Amino acid sequence: MSYNYSHFAIGDSNSIKITQILEHYSRTASGRGWKKNPDSVEKTEIPTQHYNNYVQSIGFFNNFGYGASCRAEHGYTYAGYIPIRVTTVSPGRDQKIVARFIFDLIR
Repeated sequence: MSYNYSHFAIGDSNSIKITQILEHYSRTASGRGWKKNPDSVEKTEIPTQHYNNYVQSIGFFNNFGYGASCRAEHGYTYAGYIPIRVTTVSPGRDQKIVARFIFDLIR
């Protein structure tokens, strides 16, 4: 199933907290696959607009060419059935970034 993310948006909400976890991976020594464990991990709380921009850039990155790719995995959250994991591979295919998004209710 193909999605068009160019107009994707979830509304600004004061009741949802979004945590972004970025995992950076590099190639194995043989160059045939990706390392099992990430080289670095960053965890930050992001605003809704940052999440919207991240998801809207999926189509741009896929049309970038030169071996670049980007794909999203969807899941059920408090905000609906939306992308919860975005995997991006650089054009040189030497770096992979996995962005996971965790949605929590603010009470």
